[in-house]
Amino acid sequence: MRHVGKSCLLLALFMQASMLQAAVTATTDRSVMTMADTLVLTLQADAGEDISSADLSPLLRNFSIESERSSRSMSIINGRSQSSVKRIIELLPQRVGSLRIPALDVDGVRTHPLVIEVLPAPQGIDSSQDVFVESEVDKDWVYVQSQLIHTFRIYQAIELTDRGRSQLEVADAVVEELDPVVFQRVINGRPYRVIEVKHAVFPQASGEITLPAMSFNGRRELNRSTLFSFGSGEMLRRRSAPITVEVRPVPAGYPDSAWLPASSLRLEESWSSEPDSLTVGDSVTRSFTLIAEGIDASLLPQIEQADVPGVRVYPDQPQTENRPSERGVTGTATSTAALLITEPGQFTLPPVRLPWWDTTKDTLRYAELPARTITVKGAPASAGDTPAGAVAFEAAPKQTGLVMPSTPTSSVANPWMWSTLAAMFGWLLTLLWLLIRKGAADTKPDTARSDITANESTLFTAFAKSCKSNHATEARGHLRSWARLKMGWQRRPTLAEIAAAFDSDSLSTELTTLDSALYSNAAATEWRGSALLAAVTALRKTSLQGKGARPALPPLYSSHA
Repeated sequence: MRHVGKSCLLLALFMQASMLQAAVTATTDRSVMTMADTLVLTLQADAGEDISSADLSPLLRNFSIESERSSRSMSIINGRSQSSVKRIIELLPQRVGSLRIPALDVDGVRTHPLVIEVLPAPQGIDSSQDVFVESEVDKDWVYVQSQLIHTFRIYQAIELTDRGRSQLEVADAVVEELDPVVFQRVINGRPYRVIEVKHAVFPQASGEITLPAMSFNGRRELNRSTLFSFGSGEMLRRRSAPITVEVRPVPAGYPDSAWLPASSLRLEESWSSEPDSLTVGDSVTRSFTLIAEGIDASLLPQIEQADVPGVRVYPDQPQTENRPSERGVTGTATSTAALLITEPGQFTLPPVRLPWWDTTKDTLRYAELPARTITVKGAPASAGDTPAGAVAFEAAPKQTGLVMPSTPTSSVANPWMWSTLAAMFGWLLTLLWLLIRKGAADTKPDTARSDITANESTLFTAFAKSCKSNHATEARGHLRSWARLKMGWQRRPTLAEIAAAFDSDSLSTELTTLDSALYSNAAATEWRGSALLAAVTALRKTSLQGKGARPALPPLYSSHA
């Protein structure tokens, strides 16, 4: 029965893993289109699903299916082959508005629904031309350093070769080109192949900026009668009109803080481990991530994490990234810091409040995270922390609560009194024997102590070598090993425990410097170990002479070695 149970469990796990590996996705080439455009919907299966089994009839509520094709690809990742099958469907919208592409069932796996914004068909376009271009922007004015979307479209109703276009360059602005999109647009009954190129433009100065004219050229493809007629078609050149946009300065009412113009912004917090289960000596990583649409990541500030009593903060370099999409650039910035817990108790980390300007509603807003209270516990003392001289009186027999007879009896004839006196006398003899044995042991040569002294010398030599070579990480490891042997602890102490065990201001100062260096890559390379070596050497000499050495107290709390 046990083997049957294991087999069933393995089968269930295998089935669950297979379900997790099954992946069918639905994506579109755009989320905004017009009534004159076609939309490309791609269904992709990566785990062998029969993608042809998908029922496309739910699409007919909002779209008509213009064409359909499929493709297959295979790749090898880490020695394992992986195949991917795509079903590419060209759709034409049936009405203006927010149209829904519902979840589709593909071989038992359902895709996520999608929403497409459909705008009215463009007006005033001359469909008599075989090739033409147009440029437009999404706003008449913008704030300084906020995002302006410039769109350049190339329309072609004929086949072209030798195609080329200019690049957008704007003075006093940062320009990032987004991925181009190719689709079909029907104008006055005539189909055009449209190449749409968008740019995210971030003006760096207030006033006016001019987006220059964009140009496109292509050669009309002729019917080739001979092998030598290639490239003999007419070269067509088209040019859009320049666009001027007003750039406004930072609003007068904006706070004295980093200027953050964005269409949306959110602030997220994450921890490397649960902050409500911390123990003194633990280190935990706290991260703040800013996600802002319509702003360059270089403008996003680092979220400072202030020190609070009992918690030391060691910030890391922020990580920034720009994520382009058809709607523009989304900037992300992650501020990370290591929090070292040095004391038990309750600590309140201050709230975070960051102002930003909502460019969609043209108003001031704040991204906020409330104050965070964490409770830090001191770890219980280990079994080896019991003082050597303590006598375990808990092992003595407990009183049974016997009731003595109320009738007066002779003390000689009372058995209870004599048994009690005998037990007490036995305990006294045991205690006396332990004391005599301890004194005798103290008078014998301590061979174990001599061995410890020899090991201590080896560890101290390794520590001194690390300090002389200014290697912070090695110095910390050798120091913790030396202190463990020196103080007689069961595990390697932390730097905070070493500072608490030795009553030395100079050592505490140097340990703090070492601790700070270890949490900063730049500081670790500049750390010098001579001062720490001098402080530990002085304490070592004092303890060897028997002067000023503190008793080998066990650590007050535990941490990872």
